[in-house]
Amino acid sequence: MHDTSEVQLSRYEAEILRMLIDRIGEVVSRQDLLRKVWGYVHLPTTRTVDNHIARLRKKLERDIDQPVHVVTVHGLGYCFESKPIEDTPS
Repeated sequence: MHDTSEVQLSRYEAEILRMLIDRIGEVVSRQDLLRKVWGYVHLPTTRTVDNHIARLRKKLERDIDQPVHVVTVHGLGYCFESKPIEDTPS
């Protein structure tokens, strides 16, 4: 059975998720997220995106150590995958 409970997202988490879903299957760079979600023109060196992605995964993923929806593409950014999760047999 899939968990269908509502999840409360912060404004930034919701914007990150919206941007990833709008570009489903494509890699979205940290720089793109900083520009479009936070509105930065000059990009700072920051872990802001990574920290928000970690919080988003805690709310959306069954196993945050092996995410299946908000996936890291090492050296490039993040990607949203919409493949269904199979239920674990009881």
